[in-house]
Amino acid sequence: MPLGRLFGRKASGERIGIRVSNDTLTLCRFRAGAPHTISAESLSYRSDITFEQTLATGEALPPNASDCQLVVGPSYYHIVQVDRPAVDDAEIAQALSWAIKDLVPIAPENMILDYFELPVQPAGANKLNVVCADIQVLKPMVDGIHAAKLPLSGIAVDELTLPKLFPVTDEAQLLLVQQANEELLLLIVKQGMLFFSRRIRGYDLLVSMTGEELRAGVVDNLSLEVQRSLDYFESQLRQAPVKQIVVALPGDNTPLLLELMSANFFIPVVTFEPEVAISANLNSGELLSFAGVFAAGMGDE
Repeated sequence: MPLGRLFGRKASGERIGIRVSNDTLTLCRFRAGAPHTISAESLSYRSDITFEQTLATGEALPPNASDCQLVVGPSYYHIVQVDRPAVDDAEIAQALSWAIKDLVPIAPENMILDYFELPVQPAGANKLNVVCADIQVLKPMVDGIHAAKLPLSGIAVDELTLPKLFPVTDEAQLLLVQQANEELLLLIVKQGMLFFSRRIRGYDLLVSMTGEELRAGVVDNLSLEVQRSLDYFESQLRQAPVKQIVVALPGDNTPLLLELMSANFFIPVVTFEPEVAISANLNSGELLSFAGVFAAGMGDE
């Protein structure tokens, strides 16, 4: 099963996206049409209950789904950047497994990986971004999906699904997205593609912080992290400035966060509104699940 790059097959009928995080399993049901329709739910995912048992409690599971996409949260994979191996394309995957074996806490025999190349790189660089996971961790998820009679077409990660929800335009946008109890993810998207990504540590509790906490330097420090990424995008990647900052967070403090961040930037700071039509208000976890469905090409008419 490929991990990372999303070349899922197109299908007709009901489709479902499943995103798994540390403590939540999110199901998002999708049907092509005019307008697109969504039903979504979040299930508690505990260590004492298997993935298969948790999935079986979901009400959003269609009885005859034609396709399914699994999106794994950041605790289930690693992304590392390494020099492109000087080998033929057919040998890259094997060469990368050796290149990253000391960079990730996964035994080489359990490693499953894929890779992608960003559209632009700093001058003189020739890097690949390697996405790797532990097959022993993923296997119970895959088995659970098969037990639910869902046709799994691929395994995806947030960094590669979310850019597909942005318009294909030369105007770059920066996205801040987070699910509860996960690190904050920063993406810069342009022309419908990922140009830059990073996880920002130290903001796992951002969605639950009070207004007093946000005003006491948290937003200012976060704005500095965002500004560093904006500067890198312009100076090192030699790109035109980002046009707006887009925020997709599940907390009730999002309006205040937008207000405080707006004071620190000369570009708009707005909430995320996907280009595709969806008929329900999705929280960030459901949005990440939906992105997995749509990005795999299953959202095409």
